[in-house]
Amino acid sequence: MISYLYKPKRKIGGKNKPARLWRARLRMPWESKCADIALGTTDKQSAQQRLNELIAEREAEHSGRIPSKVVREALQKPLTDLLEDFLAELEQQNCSTHYVQVVGSHVRRVFVGCGWKHLSDVDAGAFLKFRASLRNRKGEILSARTQNDWLDSLTVFFKWLVKPCKVIKENPFADISKIDARGEKRVKRRAASFPELEKLLQVAGEKRVVYHFAARTGLRRSEIKQVRLYDLHLDVPAPYLAVRGSTTKNGKDAHCDLSLELVAELKGIIPANAKADDFLFKRVPLVPELCKDLEKAGIPFLDELERRLDFHALRKTFNTHLAACGVSTRERMAMMRHSDEKLTNNDYLDVEKLGLREALGKLPKIEPALSASQTDSQIDSHISGFSMQSAALAGNQDVGSQHFETVATEEDGRELALCGSEMHENEIGGGCRNRTDS
Repeated sequence: MISYLYKPKRKIGGKNKPARLWRARLRMPWESKCADIALGTTDKQSAQQRLNELIAEREAEHSGRIPSKVVREALQKPLTDLLEDFLAELEQQNCSTHYVQVVGSHVRRVFVGCGWKHLSDVDAGAFLKFRASLRNRKGEILSARTQNDWLDSLTVFFKWLVKPCKVIKENPFADISKIDARGEKRVKRRAASFPELEKLLQVAGEKRVVYHFAARTGLRRSEIKQVRLYDLHLDVPAPYLAVRGSTTKNGKDAHCDLSLELVAELKGIIPANAKADDFLFKRVPLVPELCKDLEKAGIPFLDELERRLDFHALRKTFNTHLAACGVSTRERMAMMRHSDEKLTNNDYLDVEKLGLREALGKLPKIEPALSASQTDSQIDSHISGFSMQSAALAGNQDVGSQHFETVATEEDGRELALCGSEMHENEIGGGCRNRTDS
């Protein structure tokens, strides 16, 4: 162990003069580096006493009699301050803004609802009671998936306290299992057909360009809200939107091509004095506003299968329209920014809007089946024709030189020739063979 007091010196007027305050150098036997500690006193006895207290404290921490200094300070620090440190680290890790906001909102509401102010107040049972008391806007109990989202938000925060910060030894919510969400009723959405989308855009007024933008880019509502003017590149040969990773769900940058029709509408709403960091849209319509516009257009919000046509359904509309136009799955995956083709071909594809009846009409036609009377008629005509050909063969026989007329095109002709030969042998016996042999 290394332990001693000293006063640092510096040259003043060509002479080494010691500082007023004492400092200490300390390295415990299990430590690899020597720590330089400011003691903050001019009295040597007080400095030695503080150094002895530090040595005793580190020995107690090392033996496990008391928690480490980091843990003791964290126990005294408000939970809200620890949460802010955690959210700041998430932003440094380039997590999406939406994810950071959701996690922060969930954890803050748990702190307030459970009355937690410090780590010593945290209790898993209190969280379960609070979560069970939560209701959605309709006053219904939260779905299993939503309850699991709340648990995930709380768990990721306390995992951060356990591992990187080492503030607590274990996650108090590690033993809480997720609720089985299989078979749970989920929100079902449908895609708008081409005529429905046109009707909606005609009655939407100022909101038209927002709906058009959503239905032709496939961006989510949260992503559209954060599009700024510097993300748009409209005056290039191939106009596109640069989607920032900080605004996307997966946290990755993306390239989104824009149609010329959409580019023309976007140029029409951007003011001449707009700044580069201005948002493209001042606000994005909520679902109630979309419902009113759908009602104006005569489009039901819920269809007969109770599938919704909400704002997120415009993302499904984008993918469905691409598929109806023959765009391949791989191309649609890239445009939808999906990593799994099941999402592209199952969850975000409305098969009913693909024009399956038109596709059925492309199959080759099959002739209709014949009735019983038509079948008998064909059989009779076939037998009649066969008899006439046999008679003609018999009439063409010549005693001097055997002559047969054969039909060499179809199997029926070959069969007729064989039948004619047998008839000839039965009628004239072996005479034909004798004359031929001679």
